[in-house]
Amino acid sequence: MMREYKTHTEVERWQEPAQDTRNSSSVTRSTVQAKTTWTQEEQLLRDRETRTSRVTRSTVQAKTTWTQEELLEQLANNVQEWNNLRRLHPQMEVDFSGVTFDRQDLRGAEFSGVNLCGVKFKRCPLDGANFHKARLDKVNMTGASMSGANFSEAEIKNTQMRGANLNKVNMQGARIDNVDFSESVMRETTLSETDQRKNQYDETNLAGANFTNAEVRRTTMIDANLDGVIITGTNMRKVDLTGATMPGAEINQVNFIEARLGKIAMNRATVKETSFRGADMPEVDFSNTTLQDTKFVGANMDKTKFINTTLHNVDFSEAIMKNSDLTEIIHKKTKLNGADLSGARVTDVKFAGTELEQTIFDKTTFNRADFHRAIVKGTRFIHVDLRNVSGLETVIHHGHSIIDIDTLILSEGNIAKSFLEQTGVPEKIITALSLRAEQNNAYKTCFISYSSKDALFVRSLRDHLAFFGVDIWRDQESLKNGNYFSNEITKAIHSSEKFLLVLSKYSAHSRWVKKEVEIAARKGPEVFSPIRLDAFTKMSQNAWVKDIQSTVHIGNFTQYRRPDTYLEALGHLLWSLKGV
Repeated sequence: MMREYKTHTEVERWQEPAQDTRNSSSVTRSTVQAKTTWTQEEQLLRDRETRTSRVTRSTVQAKTTWTQEELLEQLANNVQEWNNLRRLHPQMEVDFSGVTFDRQDLRGAEFSGVNLCGVKFKRCPLDGANFHKARLDKVNMTGASMSGANFSEAEIKNTQMRGANLNKVNMQGARIDNVDFSESVMRETTLSETDQRKNQYDETNLAGANFTNAEVRRTTMIDANLDGVIITGTNMRKVDLTGATMPGAEINQVNFIEARLGKIAMNRATVKETSFRGADMPEVDFSNTTLQDTKFVGANMDKTKFINTTLHNVDFSEAIMKNSDLTEIIHKKTKLNGADLSGARVTDVKFAGTELEQTIFDKTTFNRADFHRAIVKGTRFIHVDLRNVSGLETVIHHGHSIIDIDTLILSEGNIAKSFLEQTGVPEKIITALSLRAEQNNAYKTCFISYSSKDALFVRSLRDHLAFFGVDIWRDQESLKNGNYFSNEITKAIHSSEKFLLVLSKYSAHSRWVKKEVEIAARKGPEVFSPIRLDAFTKMSQNAWVKDIQSTVHIGNFTQYRRPDTYLEALGHLLWSLKGV
């Protein structure tokens, strides 16, 4: 059954269609107008054509009902006449759903408000075409040239635009859902106020595109070219821009919450009032970028570059910034509360006034960093060298922080005493650092007895004690061979002033440790400085273990994996090893 299309009397104002340069009627008219002499035959032919043209135009104006076939024929014959028809009857409802246009030149065609669901445009030029408020569902525009086309307020769903030329296209206010723009070119395209869902822009060139006030959710733009793009007031929640290039982009009031932004090149960009909360954005390049009033709360920013980046009122709270490069950043009112800067490179950075509460500096490399009046509380300085950090004595402490033994060793103890005190480093450790600086041989010689299964812990403990100047003879398992007990061990126990016994569930059942304890016991209980690695020894039924627990104070190293409690226990141990 053929569709019929009826017009309404109300006339709306139509946008002027693009000039159809292909139509030769204008050339013909100019030639006719230039001609001044006519033969009788030519004059008769001219009069006949004029009457026919008048009849055709009057017929079109008077006609109120068209079949789909008639409209398609009109469009196929002459785009300009088709556009005139649409202009004369702006309320005409046109349904081209399911139609296939094959190699038809549709440049500048008037498709505003037309139902184009299921339409296939096979190798059809569509440059300058007007799709204003058109319905495009399951439309195939793969590889089409649509430069300068108007899709404003159109509804575009489940449509293929892969590899299309969409330069300078106007999509303002369009609703775009599940559209494939992969490998298309969209330079200087206007996408402002669009509502987008689940679209694909993989490897798309969007240089200079404008996304002002757009709604772009769950959209994929992997490896897209967004050079100089303008994105303002846009919701890009959960968008996937992995590998996109955005140098020189202008990003303002954009929502990138939970977006996937890994390996983006955002150098030389300007980012203002934007949220990257919870975004997955490792290896992003923010070099020479200005970040202002922006939040990276909880974002994954592993291996991110902030070289020569300007930060103003930026919040990195709880962000993971492991192995990132912060070189020569300029910042003001920046928050790094809870940020993880493990393995990061911090070079020529001034943290003046920066909030660093709960920030993690684990194996972070500092080079000419300035902590002048930085704010810390619960901040973790783990395995870092603080010798190249200035301003530590001016740091504002809102509570204790954590410094581990490796930091003290890497810094060679060269850390401001006031900083150590206010971070909560145990007083006995601070005293031990002072004795070390004075090169005061304040400790007694020490023999360590332990089970080989605790060798890893003992190796670290030995190195830490040696750092503070304790002279140690460590029991070597290689000296014990079968039932043979080395005389060298016996001599070492007798010659050492202190017997450091490492009690654990392993050593409590070691016959070698038991024998060493028996030898040391002959010197009296005052030589013992035992420490406990686990709670098992409290329940041990071995007589020699129970005897030690009842006669000598045992240092508590059961929480030795925690940097702060380990330092506390180490301080007590050092105190027990001091000479008179």
